[in-house]
Formats: sequence, C-alpha cells, structure tokens
Amino acid sequence: MVLGQKSHTAGDTIRYLVDYTRWLDEGISLTAVTIALAPGSPADVTLSGALLLTQHNRVAFVITGGSVNENFTVAVQITDSRNEVKNDTCLFTVVAP
Repeated sequence: MVLGQKSHTAGDTIRYLVDYTRWLDEGISLTAVTIALAPGSPADVTLSGALLLTQHNRVAFVITGGSVNENFTVAVQITDSRNEVKNDTCLFTVVAP
C-alpha cells in the first residue's frame, strides 16, 4: 500500500517517521522492520538509520541526498506481535532547496 508522497529537498538529511498505531489492534505491537530503497532508485540517494520505535508503534529512517526532479520509492515491511506482515511504500520526489 502506498503510504503517501513526500517532497525531499535536494542535499538534505531528514529523519522520516511512519506511525502504525491506527493499523494495529489494541495490545499488538511492532516486532520487526525492514526498510529499503526500491530497485532503480537514484545512486545519490542514501537510506540509513532504520529504527523500530516499539513503544510508539512507529518506524523511523533517514534519507540523505538526491538531485532535483529525481523520484524514488522506499519499501517498508513490518511484522507485528501476531506475526502478521504488512508491506508499504513511500514515494519521494526531490525538490530544489
């Protein structure tokens, strides 16, 4: 599922958060996350700092770089405490500072 589209400013290093609170039933929590740039992403975009914030049912990651008018996709896969797996994507467009 596409979570949304975001603008990322060329040259910035920004931490993004994805909140899964509304998707999870009460008492269920996130247990694992895998985050990756989709194949074909620009070489000057870097994804790092994938972090699972279990107390808040959020996922964090950092994007660095990019050139104006480039587009890329971040694939996010989470697993919850019932071993259910959810695959999502975040679409990004790089804009001028």
